[in-house]
Amino acid sequence: MKILKRIFFLVIIISLGINICSRAQSPGDRIKSKRIAYFTDKLQLTPDEAQKFWPVFNEYDQKKNAINAEKRKLTESFRNNYTNMSETEVDKTINILIKLSQQDTELFEDYNKKFRTILSAQKVMKLYLAETEFKVILLRELKANTKSGIAD
Repeated sequence: MKILKRIFFLVIIISLGINICSRAQSPGDRIKSKRIAYFTDKLQLTPDEAQKFWPVFNEYDQKKNAINAEKRKLTESFRNNYTNMSETEVDKTINILIKLSQQDTELFEDYNKKFRTILSAQKVMKLYLAETEFKVILLRELKANTKSGIAD
């Protein structure tokens, strides 16, 4: 029961911090704050778990974002230049894309092991679900803000 009270208190503090600071933060910082609160709630992280989890998750997220940035750069380059590319150049692009996907899979496997040293299997699976759910929430908010003419 004490753990539930601590978690509830932690979520409230994080939520209050998000609301108080949200206007002073950049959109990226607001998203990070929302994600921390959302994941902490969904995973029901204890303070000890949160302290160990977030540095590892942030490292994972940074590496994953770097791979995704390379994929976006590669596909954008193809999109802008495909009419001038030879079959050999397109094959090279495909092979690079495959290698980036392999790197992404290896990263996922490596960090799954790291997450499992911090969290139970159930919480790790909840993490993977929360990542997808959080993206959906952000897309819905973006769509709602775009329709109403509000830009963050």
